[in-house]
Amino acid sequence: MRRTILIVVPMLIAAVSIGCDAGSSYGAAAEQGVEGATLSYPNGHPLDWRTEDSLVLRQEEELLAVINQHRVSMGLPALIQDPVMQECARGHSKHMTNDSHDFLAHRNPEGDSHVERMNKHGLFGFSGENVAAGYFDAASVLAAWLASPPHRQNLEDPRFLRGGAGYQAGAPFGAYWTLVLSE
Repeated sequence: MRRTILIVVPMLIAAVSIGCDAGSSYGAAAEQGVEGATLSYPNGHPLDWRTEDSLVLRQEEELLAVINQHRVSMGLPALIQDPVMQECARGHSKHMTNDSHDFLAHRNPEGDSHVERMNKHGLFGFSGENVAAGYFDAASVLAAWLASPPHRQNLEDPRFLRGGAGYQAGAPFGAYWTLVLSE
């Protein structure tokens, strides 16, 4: 079973569907050291993103922390941070900030959903994704997701045991957040 969740933008909750004929092929990118993609599309857009940027890592850590505080308060297990899922989520956030389409969506311009992106990383099974933009701290992102029934359903689904959070600052919304969840 697959689940895709709405996109949250400040003051607006909207379902966004983007279709593109760019295809969904991918290839391994050359290792770029600590910062950069290890998997990317032929056009160079990242499938994942590695970084040691302290702001990015702090924002992602804080997002998982506030989500886990909420889950535990509901009697649910805390999500286990999965490094591959985190790089996948961060890659989607990075992709949204550096694409000429200025997109904010679950489906990228290459046509892949979170399920296809996760599969390319060897991650299979029941999964979900939450995406947001325009929020500058984790608490605001969580509040917006909790105010949206489909986002909240993802956050409170007891089947999800692992998670990866991605954060990237960039135009036009200032900050992009991605959360991928899996069994």
